[in-house]
Amino acid sequence: MSKLGLAPIALLSPQSRPQGLPLVSRGATSRGGARSEPVPREFVGRARDLRRRLGIADLQVGPGLTQALQPLQRRLDRRATLRADLLTDAERRWREAVPSFGRLVMVAARQDRRAPVFCELRAMAGKFRFESWPTGYEPGLILVLTLVELQCRALLTRQLNVAVVSLHALARRYQRGQDTTEAAIFSDLADLAPYARTPDALGGTAFALPVHGGAWCGERVVVRDDLVLAVRTYLDADPID
Repeated sequence: MSKLGLAPIALLSPQSRPQGLPLVSRGATSRGGARSEPVPREFVGRARDLRRRLGIADLQVGPGLTQALQPLQRRLDRRATLRADLLTDAERRWREAVPSFGRLVMVAARQDRRAPVFCELRAMAGKFRFESWPTGYEPGLILVLTLVELQCRALLTRQLNVAVVSLHALARRYQRGQDTTEAAIFSDLADLAPYARTPDALGGTAFALPVHGGAWCGERVVVRDDLVLAVRTYLDADPID
């Protein structure tokens, strides 16, 4: 399996090099053997602009989480359980202080005050490279899952890399997707998450994950010993890179 690096940098390490799907899409060819056409500048520009705006939103994620969770930790310093109103307020502050732009999914399980869980899946700007590359990083998006749980009267925050999406794949999504609104693209990105931790569901190292109007294509890789989906391109009904 290969390895990928994130900055958020991911050092990608493929499980194995799949047949018919290059690890790196630079110079990729179509199934018929002809070199695929470059992505038109218009769509590369739209992909870069989305990544740029996500990068701006990313700067507010850490401070927003601190603002949302600090009152809970102050309460835990004095008491073993959290009041229901504090949990409600924490969810509200999270949704307000952490930018909504880039948020793909958020779930708050507040019923058990001794074991509440907050969970958010975000698309964030990042860059990555395969460990076989001698130098350089490729820009793209990283899907990050943030989990906040209560353990031993302390809030435990974990961030897991779910998928990396190359700028090329994002630009192809703008070029080939039927609906190119940000809401539709974010919805398609969110569809990657359920498969990141269930490798058997993809049926192999390489994958083509259907979404509305097309499919994300890539392979499973390893990032810091975790399985991550590395999305290298987006295909519509016409199966070229």
